[in-house]
Amino acid sequence: MRYRYFIDMPDHVFEHFKQKDVEPRLVDMYKGMAIYEVPSSAVEDEAQFNFNGDIAADSYHKTDVDVQLLKELGVKVYRFTISPTRIIPEVHDHLPGHVGIKYYNNLIDKLVENGITPVVHMYHYDIGVDYNIIGGLTNNATYEFHENYARICFENFGDRVKHWIGTSDIWLIAEGYSSEHFAPGFQEKSFSGYSDYQTLHQCLLCMAKVSKIYNTEFKEKQKGQLGCCVDTMWFYPQDPNNPEHQKCAERARKLTFGALMDVFRTGQYSNEMLESVKATNEREGIRVDRIKQFTAQEQELIKGE
Repeated sequence: MRYRYFIDMPDHVFEHFKQKDVEPRLVDMYKGMAIYEVPSSAVEDEAQFNFNGDIAADSYHKTDVDVQLLKELGVKVYRFTISPTRIIPEVHDHLPGHVGIKYYNNLIDKLVENGITPVVHMYHYDIGVDYNIIGGLTNNATYEFHENYARICFENFGDRVKHWIGTSDIWLIAEGYSSEHFAPGFQEKSFSGYSDYQTLHQCLLCMAKVSKIYNTEFKEKQKGQLGCCVDTMWFYPQDPNNPEHQKCAERARKLTFGALMDVFRTGQYSNEMLESVKATNEREGIRVDRIKQFTAQEQELIKGE
């Protein structure tokens, strides 16, 4: 009998692999399944691909060793992500993952004891797979659950964690809903150019709401700060002496990194961003309104936080 490691897979998936003479072993029974874990576990042809991502660095089981290594290296700041599937494995905040909370408390305590400052990401590509039933990050309902997850984090860890990062790599998160390159990697061409803009829009709003929760309910007592981590790439003109190439490179920068900075600064998408999407719609004959400006109330929320 060959063995594979899984993280709380559904019964029908267990049976599928058992029929192939593969006995699944659970890594963490209590933990929910994150969207990036599904493709890493769904290995069909082991003759061609005889490994997966079910067990990677395994930091969960090596807390003492990892913290000691950090101390020996002289590390002063350790940035890590709290996985929502460990905190709310069954989606709802009234069913918290007590074992997951205990693990992160232990990790944070050991970091602080060894003079290492914890910097915590609250989301990094690891939303629970169950949310895909309602559209994942394209649906604003998903973010209502995330706000309650954030409260659990602040309540349980905020006395020691003073540096929070609401989310990371917003553009890449959005791209996951239109291509195969990032989680959940739907490879859904039909909604490419629509679902990614919806995800971007909802992510930005959720960041502002979580920031408001922290600033109004926790910051005064906990004395911490919450920000975001923005992904970007830099665009260079193919011919640096060609004005048209310079213009194209600058436009690319404005519509990626610059687009997010515009929202953070003004609470709005820039006119250039909106016009770019509109021009593509007109050129391609697309009649779906793929991106909408934030409402006045939403703009105030974003600017205020």
